Amino acid sequence: MKILRESACCSGLKGPVLILAFLAMVVLSNTAFAQDMSEARLEAAERYAKVFDLPKMMNQTVAQIALNVPENKRQEFIQFMSDALDIQMLEGLIVTSMTEHFTTNELNALADFYGSPEGISIVEKMPVYMASTMPKIQSVVLQTAKKF
Repeated sequence: MKILRESACCSGLKGPVLILAFLAMVVLSNTAFAQDMSEARLEAAERYAKVFDLPKMMNQTVAQIALNVPENKRQEFIQFMSDALDIQMLEGLIVTSMTEHFTTNELNALADFYGSPEGISIVEKMPVYMASTMPKIQSVVLQTAKKF
């Protein structure tokens, strides 16, 4: 097979120059696209965080945990947790983590669902559900592990 050579006048540079121009265009467009996606994800994650109502969820979770604290210490425990937990910091952690793991579409779907009547109802029931289910699951797992 015979390879044809290009003419001597600068045409030998045409291929590499075109490839470099294409790569630069791809890199720059991907950077802009990634930035837009990152901003869109952040907005979607913040929307989800508002809809999800972390402060309310944390209050319900603390109240559920407080049921395991002696009755004469429950109110003190709830007050301590309310004072000690930094909800804004926790919300920031959630938003950051969500932007790292979910797409913009997934985050919008979460916000849409948790903003719906069904989603709101599920969120309200979740702490009680988890408090009643987790001990049972842990018991089964521990009993199974003992057989090992």
